[in-house]
Amino acid sequence: MADFDLRKLSAPIEALRPELEAAYKRLDAKWKAVIDQLQKLLIPCDVSYTYSENDGGPECCAIEWRKWNGLKRICDVYFYEEMGAEGPEGAERVTPFEEWGAEQRIQMLEHIPGLFESAAVQTKAFLKRIQDKEGK
Repeated sequence: MADFDLRKLSAPIEALRPELEAAYKRLDAKWKAVIDQLQKLLIPCDVSYTYSENDGGPECCAIEWRKWNGLKRICDVYFYEEMGAEGPEGAERVTPFEEWGAEQRIQMLEHIPGLFESAAVQTKAFLKRIQDKEGK
């Protein structure tokens, strides 16, 4: 079995620790600001921004502000079809923000403007539904 000097192999990575810790803090601060802002807003429904679609297929990916396991949180949601007893059925795989790795957190930042725009559109649609009910 090969003998490795793990301390020597790890040294270049360990040298990056202070810079990496600072980068994590900056990334966490950005996401904290996004989540804090969403929590302050009076958003009456789950909101979703689709950032990837399969042309002609049922699959798509979205970033959502939704209630998940009892808490409002940002989630990455993959929508797909699976075969049920009656035929194809819609299904979803939800990954809450707290389970994202650093790479995913970086990539998903680009979709935040779309999520806020969708929140405005979907909140207006909610208000219209209430107004329609009141008018009847």
